[in-house]
Amino acid sequence: YENTYAGNIKWSGMLYEGEKLQLARFNYARAGGYETKFSFKADCAGYILWDDKQKSLEFDIVSPKDLLSKLISSICPDIDVKTHIKYTINTGGQDIDNHNLKNVMLCSAESVRQFDDAKLYTSFDEFCKWMESTFGYVCLIDEMKAISENPDVFIPDIIDFKGFFYAAYGDRGAFIEDVDYVKFKTNEILSFHAFKKIPDVYGEFSEDFAGSEVYQELYNTEEAFGRKVHTDRYFRDTEGYKLYYAENYKEKTPGVSGRPYLQNRLLEVTINGINKDKYEGIETIGGIVNDRVEQDDGYFSEEASTDNIVYSRLNKCFFYREGEKFWSSWVGSDLYNSGRSARTEKIYYDQNSGSYYIIIKDCFTKCTIADDGNVENKLFPTVLFIHRDELFKKKPLLIINNISDVTYSVANDRLYSTLNIGYRKQEYDLGNSGKEEFNSKSVYTTGLKYGGKDLNLISPYRADSYGIEELSRKTDNEESGGESDIQLFAVACIRNGGKFEILRDTVISGASSSVFNTSLSAINMVANNERFLASFTDKIKFVSLEGNSSVIIGNKKISDDIELKNPLFKTGNIKFVTNRFTVPENLNCCVEINWSGCTYRGYIKSLNMSAERLDQVEYELIEC
Repeated sequence: YENTYAGNIKWSGMLYEGEKLQLARFNYARAGGYETKFSFKADCAGYILWDDKQKSLEFDIVSPKDLLSKLISSICPDIDVKTHIKYTINTGGQDIDNHNLKNVMLCSAESVRQFDDAKLYTSFDEFCKWMESTFGYVCLIDEMKAISENPDVFIPDIIDFKGFFYAAYGDRGAFIEDVDYVKFKTNEILSFHAFKKIPDVYGEFSEDFAGSEVYQELYNTEEAFGRKVHTDRYFRDTEGYKLYYAENYKEKTPGVSGRPYLQNRLLEVTINGINKDKYEGIETIGGIVNDRVEQDDGYFSEEASTDNIVYSRLNKCFFYREGEKFWSSWVGSDLYNSGRSARTEKIYYDQNSGSYYIIIKDCFTKCTIADDGNVENKLFPTVLFIHRDELFKKKPLLIINNISDVTYSVANDRLYSTLNIGYRKQEYDLGNSGKEEFNSKSVYTTGLKYGGKDLNLISPYRADSYGIEELSRKTDNEESGGESDIQLFAVACIRNGGKFEILRDTVISGASSSVFNTSLSAINMVANNERFLASFTDKIKFVSLEGNSSVIIGNKKISDDIELKNPLFKTGNIKFVTNRFTVPENLNCCVEINWSGCTYRGYIKSLNMSAERLDQVEYELIEC
């Protein structure tokens, strides 16, 4: 068959571990009859293309802010220390959302391997190094009011369910092992039911399903029997995005056995006693929209009235409404929305109903405000993470005139000849040894010969997609396989309903489309630390990558040289002595001195005082 070329052959099917796919050519000869052979030849070249992914795997994750809170509570078990990560960066006087950080979660290797009792191994020191190397964030110890993300209100466990359904009769199915979703039944037997397939009264649904103990428990006494929905937790409706709590009926309707059948109902939650000082203000709105807004008319350019600002539960953001038209942007909309999501650090007052609301998870939840007499205005010791650019922005200016013993020196401690940034090299058991992985260590040279030091911004947490994929295939036993099982992974993901999904929205070439964590690559780590790196060089030149250096993320090749702009500091350190003994109220201020006819400014690097010489204070400044 002379026209049967390798390129014309197509096959699809499932390959299991240990199986091989071979391509052979049928050959025949006429000498003495037909001869059947299968031979391999070099010109039988072809390729294999994977169009499918393996079945999705679910595992537990933790947010950076929750991990930080747990670490600090472990370090300070008997002290009320608050924690906060600022998910915005102030640029040009405006807070811009840091989506790279907001969309990152952490997971332990044991969790990926599906251990029943998965543990997470890390330390506060590792967390700090990860925040600095990956996002350019630094840690401060400060005294602050409690942050709105940690209100002094107890929020119980929140359990998801998928709306309500009406059915005139009891169960339509048997015990359900593989549950697609759970709904709440709204007549006769009021309790949670699990569904498979189509959610109608003729579909398969039952009160007996795997995981039903999370929602309710069997109740069987001489007085009544049935299902008793738990009253010690909240239930989140993922269709209407409201929070509910359960109440068991005091009146019981007759059951078939003669005993009354216990009834339940769900009531919308109101959070009481919210401390308004722990939120960033109260914004007024004109109502709530329960249906999805399908048409966004963009920007409303006329004068806006709070009467027309509405919250859409299904879109999870605010719109400006006039009649049937909705605009997602208007003058002042940044007070309500951050991008296309409602701000969670605000309280909202609905002047239409006279009610206050806060956002718990993604549910617009009614609340009451604590009396002013109950509001605590005290300051709490706080572990705060902010971007380095904000720490060294133009702070209040302190001018010192009486100075002496001034010296200026090159800041050797801030000069580096080599930059190592990214992640430690990993060894893989995969057939291709993870050769397409790009989240490895990148090495750059700064062009500086002086000092010859290395700057190491190597993340202690992993972000290699091959590593996660490899661990996901080792779920058949719960025996630790070594160091890789105690490591922590960062994963770029986004919320979809009650779960998070891995982000794969970046165009990537030079590697398989199945790789992920592009936002955590070394080139993005450089971008997140750009102004700091620009303080000692205006360009870094690519040297090597312990991985796939051919990858292009978006339109950026990871092996390109990178130009750096807008440095945080200059290259000098300035020391001087003054008789001004007063300690600056704000140690993050910018100090200005005049020396030899020139003006110098710098951030305080150190401040030395002696009880023996009260008339002498020694400053050392980082030149800016």
